[in-house]
Amino acid sequence: QHTLLFLCCQRERILKIQSSQRPLLGTVLESTMAATSPSFQALQLNKRLLQALQEAGYTTPTPIQQKAIPLILQGHDVLGIAQTGTGKTVAYLLPLLMQLKHATGTYPRALVLATSKELVIQIAHSLAAISKYTNLRHACLYGGIGPTQQIEMVNQGIDLLVATPG
Repeated sequence: QHTLLFLCCQRERILKIQSSQRPLLGTVLESTMAATSPSFQALQLNKRLLQALQEAGYTTPTPIQQKAIPLILQGHDVLGIAQTGTGKTVAYLLPLLMQLKHATGTYPRALVLATSKELVIQIAHSLAAISKYTNLRHACLYGGIGPTQQIEMVNQGIDLLVATPG
């Protein structure tokens, strides 16, 4: 079991990647990242995810994606901090989808917790776009609507649950 935590940093454009299995792996100013960006293919993602990424308009990984995805795929616990809009959601969803591989069973095998209903919806949009060619099932749970439809989705069987406690 691995712990992933991605935080937004509004003030500074700082990218931190930390692993609990190794010492601090680096604090990198995004503006000082190397000019050449590896492709998503270089991150060893499967063909279904690569096709969905291309169709969703993702061309090259962002700095947080370049640093986090390989570590997560290697099984490290990761703490990623980057400014809003830098690709943190995709940085943790891609390795998660790689690990889940295919639909199995009835109960959720992964849980993504968000701080608000709006963030749950945003994560769900990203998840739908990049999991388009997988058979993984996901559901979103949040307040403000009747629970019946959400309960029915979960009871049909899901692999990934995106939710907010509020």
